[in-house]
Amino acid sequence: MDVEAYLQDTISELQLVLDSGFTPPNDLESVPVHLSRIVCDKPARSFIKQIRRHSGYYGCDRCVVHGVRLERTMTFPQLHARLRTDADFRSRSNARHHIGVFPFERLP
Repeated sequence: MDVEAYLQDTISELQLVLDSGFTPPNDLESVPVHLSRIVCDKPARSFIKQIRRHSGYYGCDRCVVHGVRLERTMTFPQLHARLRTDADFRSRSNARHHIGVFPFERLP
């Protein structure tokens, strides 16, 4: 499934609301809007963010640890790995973590 096609309507509508704000019914004043969270389970998060699944070698979306396969299970033995920053994510500093482009990156 193509994440761009899947999220096209959502991104377009969200871009409009982010640009012009939201005006509640029966109100004259527009309310500014910003996106702070996207809530979904791990497989959906991997799909939407276009990153390796949580069971992949570079699957941790919180830090830059490299996974180790141990008896058919992916483990992340490094307990104090460097955290992944927004700048790391956007610059794709670890290309193996990404499988595509996160569609929400286009939004302000």
